[in-house]
Amino acid sequence: MITKDKVIEIFCQVDDFCKEFYKAKSGHELTKETGKKSRNKPCKLSDS
Repeated sequence: MITKDKVIEIFCQVDDFCKEFYKAKSGHELTKETGKKSRNKPCKLSDS
């Protein structure tokens, strides 16, 4: 059976992971100076 302490421990581990993940991810996003995400390709289907 899962105890309340175990649930709190799992929550804390997930929270710590998310904090570190967002720190690492923040420098690797594809955004312009305007803050909008951009792609090099136009949004259309190919003719194949």
